[in-house]
Amino acid sequence: MKKILCCLMLVLFASSAWAIDIDFDTEEQEPVRLGIMNFTSKVYNVPDGMAAGISEFFATVLYKADNIKLFERSRLADIASELKLGMSGLVDPTSAAAIGKIAGLQYILLGSITNLSHGASGGVVPVPFVAFAVNTQKAKAELDVRVIDVETSEIVFAGRETGESSKSSTGLFTSWFGVSDVGFDGIEADAILNATVKLAPAIQKAITGRDTLTSQLEKELKKASKSSKTSSKTKSTSKKSKK
Repeated sequence: MKKILCCLMLVLFASSAWAIDIDFDTEEQEPVRLGIMNFTSKVYNVPDGMAAGISEFFATVLYKADNIKLFERSRLADIASELKLGMSGLVDPTSAAAIGKIAGLQYILLGSITNLSHGASGGVVPVPFVAFAVNTQKAKAELDVRVIDVETSEIVFAGRETGESSKSSTGLFTSWFGVSDVGFDGIEADAILNATVKLAPAIQKAITGRDTLTSQLEKELKKASKSSKTSSKTKSTSKKSKK
C-alpha cells in the first residue's frame, strides 16, 4: 500500500512540474525594444540622403516580427541631435549605444548599402518573317547591417545580403509591403527590399531568439505573387473582351 501511495505521489509531483513548465513556456515574452539608425551609402551614385531611406524598408519588414517593438525614428533623431550626433550608420557602436540608452532601447540597428547596380541586356529573337527585340532590365543591391547591444556596445549580429530584381517583378515587393521607393526607381527598390527580407529574420532571431518572420514573409510573398498573376490575367481578359 505504501508503495502504491509513493508511486501516486511521484506521478502527481511530475504532473504538476510538467504543468508549471508549460505555463512558463507559454508566457508572452516582453517585446524587445529596437531602434533603427539611418542607413549610409558606400556607393558613389547613391548619396547618404537617399540611403537613409533604406531604414524605412527595415522598419516596414521588422514591424511584422513578433516580440519586437520599434522606436520612432523621428524621436531617435531628436536624441541624436541633442547629443550632437548624426542618425547615420557612421555613428560608432559606442555612440549608437549612448543614443539607445537615452531612448530606453535594448538594441540599435546600423546599416549601409555597399553595392547598387542596374543594367539591361537584350537582343533580337528571330522568328520567320518577324524579329522581336528583347530587353531585360535587372538590378542588384547589397546591404551590410549590424545590431548593437545598447547595454554593452557589443555587436550581436552582423550580416550582408544581396537582393536582385528584374523588370518582370518590378513593384511586386514594394507595392505588397507598402514601401515607397524613397528615391530609388522601382526595380532598384525591389532589389533593396529583397535583401531586406533576407536579413530581417536573422535580425529577429539574434535579438529575440526566435524566427517567426521567415514563414510569415513566405506566405505574404506567395499571396503577392498570386495577386499579381490574377491581376495580369484580368487585364489580359479585359483587353480581349474590348477587341
